[in-house]
Amino acid sequence: MTNQEIREQLVKHSWNQRQVTDASHLLVIALRTDIDEAWCDRFIARAEEVRGEAGAFGAYRDMMVGFIANLDADALKQWAKLQCYIALGQFMTTTAMLVIDACPMEGFVADKYDELLGLKDKHLTTAVLCPAGYRSAEDKYAELPKVRFQASEVITHL
Repeated sequence: MTNQEIREQLVKHSWNQRQVTDASHLLVIALRTDIDEAWCDRFIARAEEVRGEAGAFGAYRDMMVGFIANLDADALKQWAKLQCYIALGQFMTTTAMLVIDACPMEGFVADKYDELLGLKDKHLTTAVLCPAGYRSAEDKYAELPKVRFQASEVITHL
């Protein structure tokens, strides 16, 4: 998102974190709130159209429908949010390869983002944010050492 006017409105719903407006771009990753059997059928129809393989995805469709049928609404939302984090990881890897800084954020009020961005009507809700852009020469944090636990404290080799 590059619309500065909207981004300025989002700052107060982002725990006043200025990177929402200071970065050249703001990626808002949203999850679907309408994942059901009909949505699976739409996805399968699209897969068949794109790949030109009518009827080739029956087993995959049944697996998807069975999977979501076994989740309550909260679990389905949590699963969908995790899928957003896979996309976030891919985005951040790509930006790093392009020497573009990115800052994942969870410090925001999703309902306010959804309202300002008109996401509810699109069956979406905000999952995670990621401001991105080229580093400012005045960034006082850029040269500070990163604070991380020792690898031996967070990695277990089996």
